[in-house]
Amino acid sequence: MSRRPQKPTSNDRRSPRAGRSEPAALDSVRLDRVGQQVHQVLARALREEVKDPRVADLSITAVRMSRDLRLAHINLVPLGGQGDAKALLAGLNAAAGFLRRALGAELRLFHTPELHFHLDEGLDESLRMSRMLTEMEESRAASPAVEGSEE
Repeated sequence: MSRRPQKPTSNDRRSPRAGRSEPAALDSVRLDRVGQQVHQVLARALREEVKDPRVADLSITAVRMSRDLRLAHINLVPLGGQGDAKALLAGLNAAAGFLRRALGAELRLFHTPELHFHLDEGLDESLRMSRMLTEMEESRAASPAVEGSEE
């Protein structure tokens, strides 16, 4: 008689998830760490190696990695909020192959992530709100103070 192989249990040492209490939390930490490394390598490569004037003045605000580390979503803004966003994205997409090779040379990943560049509108929105609040404070300070009823 032959015995059927047993399915590994969570306590079995052969199980890939044995001893891991919260795999989602560990995956999140790894995604953040790889995202930080991608951010550092891209920032250095853009600053020191890319010669395209369209991508000279930008700031990377965030890097989000897909769960399988095959895609990197890079949020960026032109420095000072000035500049042609379409030209910036066109320059980055033209340099994507070069940047991806730079990532592959510096990071030890099974797959070098594909790069997707996005303009970060959150920063523009926060600047707009800040300007509105400043204008409201200035208009409030310029108008005479209205006091409560006097007796």
